[in-house]
Amino acid sequence: MNPWAQFYTPQSAGQLLVSAMHSKQADTVVDIGVGSGQLLRAARARWQDARLYAADIDHQHVEAARNCFPEAVCRKLDALRICLPAKLGLEEGQADVAVCNPPYLPVTDLPEIHDILRAADLHDCFSAKRVTTEIIFIAQNLRLLRPGGELAVIVPDGLATHSHYAELRQALCERHGLYRVIQLPDRFFAGTEARTHIFYLRKQGKPVSTIRLVGATPNGDLAEEVAIVPDSARTRLDYSFYAHAVSAPLATITLRDLGAEIVRGMFTHQECRKQAFPFFHTTDFKRFPDGRVIYPGHVDYPERWGARAGDILVPRVGARCLHYTAKVVSGQPVFTDCVYRIRVEARWRQAVWNALSSEAGRNWRIQAAHGVCARVLGKEVLLNFPTRVAE
Repeated sequence: MNPWAQFYTPQSAGQLLVSAMHSKQADTVVDIGVGSGQLLRAARARWQDARLYAADIDHQHVEAARNCFPEAVCRKLDALRICLPAKLGLEEGQADVAVCNPPYLPVTDLPEIHDILRAADLHDCFSAKRVTTEIIFIAQNLRLLRPGGELAVIVPDGLATHSHYAELRQALCERHGLYRVIQLPDRFFAGTEARTHIFYLRKQGKPVSTIRLVGATPNGDLAEEVAIVPDSARTRLDYSFYAHAVSAPLATITLRDLGAEIVRGMFTHQECRKQAFPFFHTTDFKRFPDGRVIYPGHVDYPERWGARAGDILVPRVGARCLHYTAKVVSGQPVFTDCVYRIRVEARWRQAVWNALSSEAGRNWRIQAAHGVCARVLGKEVLLNFPTRVAE
């Protein structure tokens, strides 16, 4: 990764991204975050007669692209500016194909951003505080494409899975014909454990009847596709979640159906360490390998802070701990904000415990989590956890 927060595209990813695109012919191909040039190289190999346009904010990348692609138009440009098409030498709506691996950086409050989003018909899909560079890059690519032109863009896991971007996913389906998502392997990009996906869109394309989801292996092989209806895109678009749901369904009765109370801890790990009361953090799951949490005595503090006998504890966030499950047998430990307390009626406790601690239940939670590095299991997602309940 360079100072502009670009994770360079491996050669295998460039070939995979381009090979899965539908466009058989292209006169004009654009890459506005050219980086190391792998996407542009793959595009040139497929559309050999196309005119290539490339841009990057890093002058070293631009110089390297000019040397590698002497026939291309390669310019040092800020892709977050409204003037991008003119500076690149293209009119809006001119390109046939766009490929992109955008940087992942917070967006400063530029007055032009709203105009860029509006031009791509994406201005009403999320709150202003949720705007990120990859969203602006998607919008800029859509501006450059002709109606029906095709975009393949690498996006972080949050855009595919987080509830904050539910309306954006819906808009991409309804307004720009999102038709396919490929989930790339974890740790596919050097220097990060980020989970990423490739979105395939057609500018102003009609909504498809089914969206094809597929997972990729590190060597570029593809798993068997899973088809979902566009309405499911609001929930999430990651292949691993739907593939697991198809291969190992648990049941239709969810924690929400059972009236489960799911509460996140009140205090951080650091805050708990400064206090004298006993507490339970994600690192404590290993202390109780049989899942039975035992703490001595009773502590007098607000009930909301702690867990009591019968409560089930699961990690809320973590990189490698989301498979753990524990149940409180005695004591009343405070649980940190990295842990969920699940409380259900006594008659459902064993069934919920069996489901959460089963191999299928552990895998469901792992696949349901989202995030770029440390994975987060959202409360609303966990409420949809399916469980078997005896009649």
